[in-house]
Amino acid sequence: APPPLTGEDSKVLSRTAGVGPSGGVKRCGSVSISAFYDIEATLRFVKDRKATKVALQFPDQLLGDANVVYELLAKGLPEVDFFVLADTSYGSCCVDEVAARHVEAEAIIHYGDACLSASGKLPVKYVFGRTSNLNLDRLVDGIEEILQKQHNDRKQEQLDEAEAEAKKSSWRVFIFSHVKYSFALDEIRERLTKLPGATNVLVANIDADTPSSSSSSPPPPPP
Repeated sequence: APPPLTGEDSKVLSRTAGVGPSGGVKRCGSVSISAFYDIEATLRFVKDRKATKVALQFPDQLLGDANVVYELLAKGLPEVDFFVLADTSYGSCCVDEVAARHVEAEAIIHYGDACLSASGKLPVKYVFGRTSNLNLDRLVDGIEEILQKQHNDRKQEQLDEAEAEAKKSSWRVFIFSHVKYSFALDEIRERLTKLPGATNVLVANIDADTPSSSSSSPPPPPP
């Protein structure tokens, strides 16, 4: 039998939304609300799209910050109506366009972990949050150590110095990260390109602003 593609209705109806730090991306006390929720970039996103009604979708573990985020956005764009979506029947990683249509939203701000599934008619901005436990010095030093070890291993393979240096200069470094580290990818790339032999540094960028798949006006809310 094919696997089920949706959860059981009874589980959705009986689920309790927790507002504590119970997994996923969590905000640390050392990271400000404005920085963690990317308030300035969110205001630009809404303004650029001339949206007048915007849905804010939080995962359960970030709901405790919803009121503060709402107030910051409403203060920045008082002419826009912001709505915090209630408990969603989808996984928190999925954009809930169905709930957004109930308030006739013209854009969605999705917070926390995301599966980045293709969106429908509404433009979506993903705010992944950011962590304070990223040690860039340790990361760069670790990668440099790995590159140097590979260089030394090639020398021990009885390659002559010129051939070893040629291979070293052609190394490619690919960087993939969890979404909560996406805010630091540009700085990581900049620092790695300064390492000897790491001239080809490729970073898997995540596009946090997703345009709608249709340029038409938002559909009417469901009955």
